[in-house]
Amino acid sequence: PNSLSNDFVLGFFEDDNYNIWIGTDGGGLNMFNLKSGNFTTYKHQGSNENSIAGDNVLEIKEDDQKNLWIGTWGNGVSIMNPKTRTFRSFKHNPSDATSLSGDNIYAIAQTPDKKIWLGTFGDGLDQYQRATNTFIHHRYSSTDSKSLSGDRINTLLSDSKGNLWIGTDDAGLDLYNPGTNSFTHFKHHDNLNSLSDNT
Repeated sequence: PNSLSNDFVLGFFEDDNYNIWIGTDGGGLNMFNLKSGNFTTYKHQGSNENSIAGDNVLEIKEDDQKNLWIGTWGNGVSIMNPKTRTFRSFKHNPSDATSLSGDNIYAIAQTPDKKIWLGTFGDGLDQYQRATNTFIHHRYSSTDSKSLSGDRINTLLSDSKGNLWIGTDDAGLDLYNPGTNSFTHFKHHDNLNSLSDNT
């Protein structure tokens, strides 16, 4: 009962207390205590709104308030309070344009301006609005050359200069410019100095 809950491991995060948080594909979220060698498991509990949203955990990141953001496949994103070990979650609501754009969360990042970004697989890039608990959506548009290059996002990176880099599944690499609210694209071309592949 104190072992890893599932053998399909998709993500890791180490907190300031040297706890290792592990996302599994079907076994929920695990916390490994280095001192005891035991695992504590957090799984979705039916109608309990304070439990994790789903058990297929793809990504784990920490924000500036030490909350853990947990991206899931099919169940949106959960935010865990590390003190109470309770969760609140956001999911896509078709009748609410300010809700999460999609429930498959592959990537999470926080930029130095303390904004949280969520990369979805198929529904673009979302920016969380802390004051209103809503989301601003960035999507690919065939008529806008400065829009996101693709809606399937594999990874996000906030660099030391505050830039947000977006790695897509099939549309290359994007760099977000917050001043112009636009994206610069880096794609593969048949020359030596381009991106090696668009995935």
